Amino acid sequence: ANFSAFPAPSLSSYQLLVLPLALESTFSCGSEGMTSFFGNTSLAGGYVAAEILASDVPDDVLEIPVGDRLYYGEYYNAPLKPGRDYCILVRITSEWNKVDFCFPRQVRRYSCAIWAEVKDSSLTPQQMVGVGLGSVAFVTILAFLSFSAV
Repeated sequence: ANFSAFPAPSLSSYQLLVLPLALESTFSCGSEGMTSFFGNTSLAGGYVAAEILASDVPDDVLEIPVGDRLYYGEYYNAPLKPGRDYCILVRITSEWNKVDFCFPRQVRRYSCAIWAEVKDSSLTPQQMVGVGLGSVAFVTILAFLSFSAV
């Protein structure tokens, strides 16, 4: 029988989140209430613009132009409204099984990184391609650092 005191987290997905810049300091990365662009009636709380499964990321690099009007997973990557300020975040979801007192349970953790602050969003999607997810390796390091406290 094999025994592992600390099961390794399994990287599950990457999400591109779009928030009003004013909410940057109060946003909770672990909030599971984020909806899609079309599921959010006011957009005042932000929305998920894209979700990519970790297994679909070739060579640990992924670029998504912000606001390119395409679907990523079940999420629509809506164009940013001109004249507004935004915070673009990358959120990593990691999942693994954990046993507490002989009872297995699924554990899910989130790690977030601010990828960009966009002021007066008058940039075209082509100009914002660098804002995308960029190097997944950097964000992956953030995720594993967050597990040191678990």
